[in-house]
Amino acid sequence: MTAGSHPAPVKAALGSQVIETPSWAYGNSGTRFKVFAQQGVPRTPREKIDDAAQVHTYTGAAPRIALHIPWDKVDDYAALTAYAKERGLTLGAINANVFQDDDYKLGSVTNPDPAVRRKALGHLLASPPTSPSCSTSATTSKPRSPPSSARS
Repeated sequence: MTAGSHPAPVKAALGSQVIETPSWAYGNSGTRFKVFAQQGVPRTPREKIDDAAQVHTYTGAAPRIALHIPWDKVDDYAALTAYAKERGLTLGAINANVFQDDDYKLGSVTNPDPAVRRKALGHLLASPPTSPSCSTSATTSKPRSPPSSARS
């Protein structure tokens, strides 16, 4: 039997999918050679959430948005979480930028230079904890310290 001969299970499987869209997907896009500016591109995390909510309204399958730090950094993540919830969304993964800086050309937390590893860990630990809407035992709102082995 092929999936085409039994569309009900395929439709049920697709209907149960939950897609988490990345916040950067709502910004200007392009190639590695050029970013193409567009009118109406969201300028803030809230505007990205508004666009993500519209995508979810159309698809019914994208109720979560992943944030990227530092571009989506805000002073109050609880307020941003509430803003997303009011629009039928939850905040998903928190992705920290430990790749774009020239210091990271040989890696970030695995860089052979201890100073670069400390810089990367500092950035990761300064990022907000995993969203309250994601359940994980690793979620914490307490300040975190790098493991002693990474401090050298």
